[in-house]
Amino acid sequence: MRRRFRAAFAAAALLTVSACGGGGSASPDPYGLAVPGTITAGVPQGDAPFVSPDASGKPAGMLIDLNDVIAKRMGRKITYKLSTVGAGLPLVTAGQYDMMIADLTMSEERKRNVAFTTPFYVDANDVLVRSDSPVKTVTDLSGKRVGVGIGSAQADFAAKTLPQASVVSVQTNATGIDQLLNGNLDGFVVSSVQAITVFTQHPGRLKVGVSVQNPLPEAMAVRKGLDRFLTDYDKQLAAVVDDGTFLKLYRQYFPGQEYPSSLYQYWPSLQAQVRKDPAGK
Repeated sequence: MRRRFRAAFAAAALLTVSACGGGGSASPDPYGLAVPGTITAGVPQGDAPFVSPDASGKPAGMLIDLNDVIAKRMGRKITYKLSTVGAGLPLVTAGQYDMMIADLTMSEERKRNVAFTTPFYVDANDVLVRSDSPVKTVTDLSGKRVGVGIGSAQADFAAKTLPQASVVSVQTNATGIDQLLNGNLDGFVVSSVQAITVFTQHPGRLKVGVSVQNPLPEAMAVRKGLDRFLTDYDKQLAAVVDDGTFLKLYRQYFPGQEYPSSLYQYWPSLQAQVRKDPAGK
């Protein structure tokens, strides 16, 4: 009897130590992240200067630098997963990614599936055409083959603004630009930010045929249900803006370009910083 009692007591003691974390499994992440202690973030394969792979294939850009700072301040690691907007957002919804880090237009359709951080940018939708193209207006695109990235904000734009065009969905912007240059497409829709990179990669071969200002701001997507994470993330994003880090990064990646004044309503401290140092000296 005494031997059985001692054995049972030892087993109970071992169970108690393991449950308290004395060498046992890690406790659940208080944020509910897919991987405890680590932010798993999808990033597009081509969204420079916000995000794009460097020469080694590693994600780089303004939003990578920004999120490295935010993750550190939140006491979390961050892992970037190369994807596309069309493939990445469903993975956020499914819980495989915690975030999709890109300049994502905050459309009502997307809001049904994901939450958003505080907006940080707004731009235009540019229909790129070959340099010898006569296209100058939306009407000129009637009956033309216009490419868009699957699941992108530009796909929504094309559906609403280019109803007379034949819209063709492609996996990536790089694929769409290649098809445009090869004559398989008459136009391809990108954000005005993305257009800068495209023109650098293909000097003199393309131009903007039509440009339409986007009325909706852009932000990063977060899985619904991560309310505490999103609240703390936005607090750190605000802190990065308030202490000047955000403006420093913006000027590094967008040299000579003014920050969109329509977003000062979200970031009044940023407006004060720009007024104090408009030239970025």
